[in-house]
Amino acid sequence: MKVLLIFPGLNEAEHQTLIAVLRARVRNPFLGLPYIAAVTPSNIDVEIIDETNGPIRDYKEADLVGITGMTLQANRMYEIADIYRSKGIPVVLGGIHVSLNREEAKNHADSIVIGEGEELWPILLKDFELNSLKPVYQQSHLVDIDKLPHPRVDLCDGVAYRAPKGNLNTMMITRGCPNDCLYCCTPEMFGRKFRTRTLDNVIAEISKLQRKFVFFPDDNIIGNPKYAKDLFLRIEPLKLKWGAQCSIKIAESPELLDLAASSGCTSLYIGFETVDFKNMTYLNKSPVNNIEKFNDNIRKIHDKGITINASFMVGLENDDESVFENINKFMEINNIVSTALNILTPFPGTRLFEIYNSQNRIIDTNWDHYDLFHVVFKPSKMTPEQLADGFKKFAGKIYRDLYRRFLIEISS
Repeated sequence: MKVLLIFPGLNEAEHQTLIAVLRARVRNPFLGLPYIAAVTPSNIDVEIIDETNGPIRDYKEADLVGITGMTLQANRMYEIADIYRSKGIPVVLGGIHVSLNREEAKNHADSIVIGEGEELWPILLKDFELNSLKPVYQQSHLVDIDKLPHPRVDLCDGVAYRAPKGNLNTMMITRGCPNDCLYCCTPEMFGRKFRTRTLDNVIAEISKLQRKFVFFPDDNIIGNPKYAKDLFLRIEPLKLKWGAQCSIKIAESPELLDLAASSGCTSLYIGFETVDFKNMTYLNKSPVNNIEKFNDNIRKIHDKGITINASFMVGLENDDESVFENINKFMEINNIVSTALNILTPFPGTRLFEIYNSQNRIIDTNWDHYDLFHVVFKPSKMTPEQLADGFKKFAGKIYRDLYRRFLIEISS
């Protein structure tokens, strides 16, 4: 049996800014399909088609097609699904957008998977072979991530993931988030219990990598501080260079920060989101992000030689047109040289979407525009046009500078 697993690409006409940004950053594969490939029985021929490497030119024949994607990929996901179904090939859809928008997804699939798919996929394949494919497979409990085989990232290989712009050394070591941020869909998909893999398992996977730099894409590598300390101690002898997504609270534990640095941490992606107290409270992120400690904590991280990639959102409830200059000043004061600037986006399935929808503030439900670079709602203290124009000017400057630095780095 032949199974194709497809990760959709982006609409080039709609995502020009995002594509330009991605071209200036190191790209790591999303691990959803590599894990699904890993749990596929060995007697099944499985292939991953990742449109990050370029759009599909030849819609290959297969017995079954599985597709996953985020909200900004949903239209392309449905387009691919419809093409395969028109050829008489059954299609299964899954992932975060499908799980939170199941009725919509059903219109484009023979079956949908809701929630984490690793335990459901082998069951689904067996049902398919018996000609008894169900319309819906829903995960009823959290997956034990320590029991999962190592992901088949080798199947993602392609031009997008080759040096200097790409990196296949991507590892998931935790899942779930105990926080309850208004805009985030992670708890809905992966639960609020913070799950971890055993350190022996993690080290075994690292040993398989052709490693120079490893990226841990988990939502917060220090979500369990004791686990993080033990992890850093275990990887220190390996002489890794690594980066991760992380809470700014790492700077509030000298021991944790020291261990991160000594174990090879060179960069941390940190979601500051805003420098406005009212906004932070509205987002329900105050328990994690203490604005009063930002400057001091940033200094502590920089003092360890760790680069911060700072993430900010604009268009929040207390944002007016001064937000761009406020963020710019914050970056200059704290010597932030790498940033991810995003427009607040109320993704379907989040509480933020429900609130804005109930207030008739959602003005655009074209999923192509849910890419953090389009305005899809009515801001509180700006017009949509003011937010879009301010973002375009400010983001343009930031990302032009980022791209110049990238060109300098790869040519040196």
